[in-house]
Amino acid sequence: MIRIAITACLATGLTVTATAQEQVLTTAHNCPEIQSLVRTRGAIVLHTGQYLYDRYVRNEAYCLTFQRTKAAWIPTRDNGSCFIGYTCEDPNIKTFR
Repeated sequence: MIRIAITACLATGLTVTATAQEQVLTTAHNCPEIQSLVRTRGAIVLHTGQYLYDRYVRNEAYCLTFQRTKAAWIPTRDNGSCFIGYTCEDPNIKTFR
């Protein structure tokens, strides 16, 4: 019975696929490399430490319509405060960054 159910799912295209996003640690790369990643991908999650990460974007087009961009500087291998693009923020929510 289980074999029939699995076969039916595969036949109808109801398969589940999982994809993992590459984890980029900013302190392992130099500033121009990270800037290039944000510029070419448009939006990317970058890790700035073992448990620290955020989503960085090239411009406001990669944010939700009600969000605004905020300039982002992060540590890289060669620069302690590298401008790499922006984060998306809701103007109605106070953040403590």
